[in-house]
Amino acid sequence: MNLQSQNLYQIYNKRRSELLALAKNQANIIDQIKMDDIQREGTKQGDVVKGLVERLSNDKLRVLIVGRFSAGKSTFINALIGENLLPATPTPTTGVLCKISYAEEQDKKVTLYPKEDASGGAYKPFDITAEELENYIKIDHISEDETEVTSRYKRMELFWPLELCENGVELIDSVGLDDPDSRDSITLDYASSVDAVLYVMKSLDCNSKKDLDTIELLRSLGYESIFFIITYYDQIKASAEMGEQSEEDFQKIVYKSLLPLTDLGKEGIRFVDSRGALLGRKQGND
Repeated sequence: MNLQSQNLYQIYNKRRSELLALAKNQANIIDQIKMDDIQREGTKQGDVVKGLVERLSNDKLRVLIVGRFSAGKSTFINALIGENLLPATPTPTTGVLCKISYAEEQDKKVTLYPKEDASGGAYKPFDITAEELENYIKIDHISEDETEVTSRYKRMELFWPLELCENGVELIDSVGLDDPDSRDSITLDYASSVDAVLYVMKSLDCNSKKDLDTIELLRSLGYESIFFIITYYDQIKASAEMGEQSEEDFQKIVYKSLLPLTDLGKEGIRFVDSRGALLGRKQGND
């Protein structure tokens, strides 16, 4: 984590502590005047404030990574990690939500959480090595008409020496929107309990109705500082080199549509070539 990131993280922790103190004070006031006993309908204010206190008491910064199944989320995360770890395919194959937390090199591992069995009983989670992951996270079931793929696992946790996560940051790689095994709820259920959102979109398909509807939903939950990751930017570069649409014209179109959807300005919209970045990291080419 660079110096600027560390400073921003310190500011975040300071503001979280200040807000936590205010929320605790408000919770005490609600309890003293017995506001919840008076309220007869709707969500009780005490429950809302207690939920906020619980969330602020967590010393983690939880970042949800959202995007459609073909947006390039897995390749983007692999580029951050520097290895071909998460499966990256052009079709939805897993439906497995992944939480990434920091661990030292000697402690890195993957924990898999199986789905319930046919009787409704829950299987116990178990650990595997990163090298074994490919054997578990893949197409596990294809329906008779071969139109549906599902996974045996509902989520996994990756413990990895990722510098970005060293100071308490947790990355939550969501199930791809439109994934047959997700029905979107697996992903969106997490949206109300995270601190920040990275929304990943494909360069050639970054204004779809599905994306815009989901972004509006996230904004309605209070996320006004969404960070947009525009992937497959190598295709835009190739198009520009062929004398077709220039990079500048493409970026103007993206800025016009996305700037109204985040208060981060242009700093909140990044154009990335994840595959090129991953290759560069694997070859030690900064």
